Amino acid sequence: MLHGVLHKALYLHIFKMRVDLFREFFILFIYNISVYFFQYSIRFPTATFHDILVRDAVELEMLEEKLKAERYKRMKVFEKISEQINKLEDQNEIDVLFYRYIRQLDWWKIAERMNYTERHIHRIHGEALVHFELPEAVIECQ
Repeated sequence: MLHGVLHKALYLHIFKMRVDLFREFFILFIYNISVYFFQYSIRFPTATFHDILVRDAVELEMLEEKLKAERYKRMKVFEKISEQINKLEDQNEIDVLFYRYIRQLDWWKIAERMNYTERHIHRIHGEALVHFELPEAVIECQ
């Protein structure tokens, strides 16, 4: 029983980390494009914005496709996890898992929002993990 709960907790934690990582990657991607355009325009001051875009259009398109594929994959996992969370019977368990893994809130914010102590939120979380079932499709995509 404990092994199953730990597996579920680890899975949900990894999902949260992947969402965070995707956000950071996207921000870094935008930043790198901005820096690249700036550096390119300094090296080639007569180059137009069009010249810069044409030069690396294929590379940017490939990266964009990878980002779209990753985003689509995350959306599908997100939907599956949301469905499984909503199948729980206890509303407090639903709320804790929703706030933690879907809304990405810190423990103290969840406790504040639900008018419980942080310790009680952890208890509810533990019970929710016991009742939470990982969907087969999500397990297979890992």
